Amino acid sequence: MAEGQCCLGVMLVEGKGIEKNEAEAVRLWKLAAEKGHERSMRCLGRAFEFGEGVEEDASEAARYYKMAADAGDPEGQCCLGVLMSEGKGVEKDQVGALKLWKLAIEQGNKRAMRYAGAAFEFGEGVE
Repeated sequence: MAEGQCCLGVMLVEGKGIEKNEAEAVRLWKLAAEKGHERSMRCLGRAFEFGEGVEEDASEAARYYKMAADAGDPEGQCCLGVLMSEGKGVEKDQVGALKLWKLAIEQGNKRAMRYAGAAFEFGEGVE
């Protein structure tokens, strides 16, 4: 059921095959996230980061990305790492961001590879 709620939420945000309704998407993602659905946690992070269906709130975005990251979601780890590297919604922490990107890379996340590569290139978070 949580997977269905998440997928319907994505369709509602994108307006694919259904009238666009970001607020309803957020409602569905919250229900699914309460059931432990990692992708829904990440979708909520994005909604709060970019103000899709909710008021933009970087600290709420970080909270939901952290939930996804803690559940082992590689994209959640990558997204939280980005917020940490920018100090957006959380305290700036280049070392912590790099650690999250490394976790995501271990699961094959290509976007995290790009962020980690840039961090190494510019010496950000490298101990």
